Amino acid sequence: MFSLRYRRAASKSDKNHNDHNSPIPLYQYGHEDMQDDYDSKLKKQHANMDNQTGFTVQDYIQLVMVTILAASVRVWTLNPTQPISLSELEIVNQIDWYIQSKFFIGTSPPLAGLLYTKLAQLAGYTGNANLLFDGQSFGDFPAQPLRTFASILGVMMIPMGYTTIRLLGHSQLAAILVAGLLAIENGMVTQSQFFSSEGLVYALTAASMLSWAYVYKIQQRDSTKTSWTWQSLTGLLIGCAMSTKWQGICGFVIIWAATVRDTWKMLSEKNKAMSQILRHLSSRVVSIGALPVAVYLGVFYIHFQLVPNAGDHDLLISSKLKYSLEGNHFKGTYQEIPYGSRVVLKHVGTAGGYLNSHNARYATGSTQQIVSLYPFTDINNIWIIQKGTELWNSSQPFETVKTNDHIRLEHFVSKRKLHSHNHRPPMSSKKEHHEVTAYGDRHLRDNNDSWWARVLNKDDKIDPSDKTPIKALSSRLRLLHSRGCYLMSHNIALPAPALNQQEVSCMSSASKALSTFVIEAVYHEGLEGKPKISYSVPSFFEKLNEVHDIMANFPNVMHDRLATVPLAEAAKSKNGGSQRSTPLGYLLRARNTLIWDELSGRSVYMIFNLVIQRLVLFNFVAYGILLGFKCFAQKRQIQWSASNWSSNEGTMWSVHESNDHRDVVHGNSLEYFLAGSILYTIGLSLLPSHTQNMADLLPCIYLCIGATVLNIESLTNRLGRARLLVFLAVFGLAAHSFLSLSPLAYGTTPWTQDDCRASGLKSLDCLRFPSMTQIGSEIDSDSTQKRVVLVDVPGQRYPFDYVLGEEFDADKSIHELRSQRYTQEAEQATGVQRYHRATQTVGYTQEQNDEWADKINKAGLARVEAEIKKQNEKKKVETEKAAKEALKAEAEKGTKNPAEDSGKASVAEVQAEAKAKAKAEATKESHAQEVKEQVQEVEIKN
Repeated sequence: MFSLRYRRAASKSDKNHNDHNSPIPLYQYGHEDMQDDYDSKLKKQHANMDNQTGFTVQDYIQLVMVTILAASVRVWTLNPTQPISLSELEIVNQIDWYIQSKFFIGTSPPLAGLLYTKLAQLAGYTGNANLLFDGQSFGDFPAQPLRTFASILGVMMIPMGYTTIRLLGHSQLAAILVAGLLAIENGMVTQSQFFSSEGLVYALTAASMLSWAYVYKIQQRDSTKTSWTWQSLTGLLIGCAMSTKWQGICGFVIIWAATVRDTWKMLSEKNKAMSQILRHLSSRVVSIGALPVAVYLGVFYIHFQLVPNAGDHDLLISSKLKYSLEGNHFKGTYQEIPYGSRVVLKHVGTAGGYLNSHNARYATGSTQQIVSLYPFTDINNIWIIQKGTELWNSSQPFETVKTNDHIRLEHFVSKRKLHSHNHRPPMSSKKEHHEVTAYGDRHLRDNNDSWWARVLNKDDKIDPSDKTPIKALSSRLRLLHSRGCYLMSHNIALPAPALNQQEVSCMSSASKALSTFVIEAVYHEGLEGKPKISYSVPSFFEKLNEVHDIMANFPNVMHDRLATVPLAEAAKSKNGGSQRSTPLGYLLRARNTLIWDELSGRSVYMIFNLVIQRLVLFNFVAYGILLGFKCFAQKRQIQWSASNWSSNEGTMWSVHESNDHRDVVHGNSLEYFLAGSILYTIGLSLLPSHTQNMADLLPCIYLCIGATVLNIESLTNRLGRARLLVFLAVFGLAAHSFLSLSPLAYGTTPWTQDDCRASGLKSLDCLRFPSMTQIGSEIDSDSTQKRVVLVDVPGQRYPFDYVLGEEFDADKSIHELRSQRYTQEAEQATGVQRYHRATQTVGYTQEQNDEWADKINKAGLARVEAEIKKQNEKKKVETEKAAKEALKAEAEKGTKNPAEDSGKASVAEVQAEAKAKAKAEATKESHAQEVKEQVQEVEIKN
């Protein structure tokens, strides 16, 4: 029995046989009216397929069925009361900032935060959730509507996958298997339980693939036809995915790879005019090139408009951006910088803040006074610019500091000089780094206090002959030391007692980015009455560029005092830890990510369906072998096809399409999914590692499932009805794997260590699960079996011990412990202090500063007096020695005539002794007067 579709296709083939006097097959004979009726049905079918999706009633029924299956898997276990995850906590914080219009910077573009903020507001949320740590209950925050929305997105993946496969012309059986595997993929089920940016990127990427399938379907009819609607929708969805997380750009790459391939094929077709090809390519550039970029920029523009106020991240941004926010006030500063000015220098290359020195000494090295970068406004940030050869005082003429001038920087409070020497800094032990300290006092001169002010021009170069006056705010300054090194700083915190301030050193090979400062504030008596300048308002692209620089280097810039470990250390441990892998490792090996767990055995892990992972691996290997064999067959001129289309029931192809054409299109679909999954994996590997997690692989898993099913369909086409058994076997194995791991996806059924070991998952830490089969059951009251677990609290992992069998009580105690620790830390680290590494020093009063400066000054005066006294004693000794030598000479002269001059000699001795005494007294009085004058001179200068 042959279907009409096969009969029609076969009749065309047999007509060729008739031309060669071949016998006419029996199935070609039929009534003419039946043939006319068939042709009319065929034309109607073609008209429907050209204008609509080509779906049959059976397709719509199957769509409803797979959607119900997806909803039963995704929604029925939805539990809004389960603890908040870390990714959800980030979204909640962003929602609060948006509601309060506070400026902030996230790890990803802001579309997810914007969307969930709107949903939370529609649910009646007004802000201030006060959620501090993952594992905490939501309280008054409306978690249910947001998690429901995330689950609906998860449900929509299944009908989108089904529709995409059918639009590409493949069988209903293949589409059903794709939808079924998507429904029972454990990682996708887990992701749909939580609202996060990863789930939104997954949904938008899948939607863009569906939209592109419509474009592909239209292109199969006419390769030069432009579908502005579907192309624009594809570009819009890609732009939204990119605006949610940078991982969305991988979908952009996939679509453009397909576009380049299609354009290249069109160029090889001689019947296509170049004008048609250019018009077609131009439409792609506009719709899937410019439109996604415009959406991305538009999302950031909306973000900036919604957060105009000063926020908690103000210490991490440049002063220009900071003072453009409402609530931050910059009083302005004088532009000219004369000698004797009090100035504040801010580091340009990092968020460390201002050049600072406070009343603390290095514990190692020279043990001299610490110089660091400090983000808070403090009197210890003020320095006085002095000439390299003399100290300035108010009697000196007004003289501005010029480029390449020899200067010294004197700390305003302590009067110590910015100094560098051959000691190594505490954190940077390389030879090119030299320790920078505040050293000496006003009465001490040292060649290691000498610096040269070198200003970068517009080309980022230094002109040694330039003598242009240095300007506040605009001149980018580099300080060259007499040792040939530049003053610099980097994102490394100093140890105690520096209060986590940023290390400053002098480095011979310092980059311009890390050794550039700007003078932000200037004060001088001679400038009073002159106009002040201020920062200009940054443009949109200046804001965009700065925000992206911080996002790209987020762990090194951002610091959260409520985190267990600093973000930079957490990123490093993830990159090197056993639970962290490359995107390819996540894809091909069993890996997991812990979302939350309890001692009682309830836990949620992000983990992929093991059967699906192995099918994906098999698919890549099998396709590689088939592709190699195909290349070999072409080389040997053997007619062979990787996919046999002799049986096409349930496909959406036209009955007039040749088998060869169908084979080509099937190969194109398979290559599209395979190439897409490969490009997505490579793209993830190139993105910053701190932006990645296991959930970012979900779009790649989506593509891999499509490629795997298409390959299975290709390999089983000759099996007829037995193919259904293959599809059922594949789905059955995947369903068994899903059910065995479902407790980790839903977190409803407690697991024990035995369950963990029975799963065979080596990536799981089975010690995190309770060892008893009956959790919480009664045990011997005399039992002393205890277990110690590490609990995450701010700044550390706290060891917590409990008695086995009391897991439920231990979970409550741990929750209370964490709540207490996080609340205490949150009360101390509020606002901007929470998100910067440095701790603000205790505010010094004017009396304390004066006492500190007076102590240093007195020590300097004492040293000067001691030096003068030492010099005077040295002169006295020399004078007495000279007098003795003179007396000795006189005595030797007198001994030559003892008989005649005995009386004269005694008289001469007496006179010489008297003269020596008188001379010594005069010298003593002279030296005393000299000391008095020098001390008075020092006090006047001070």
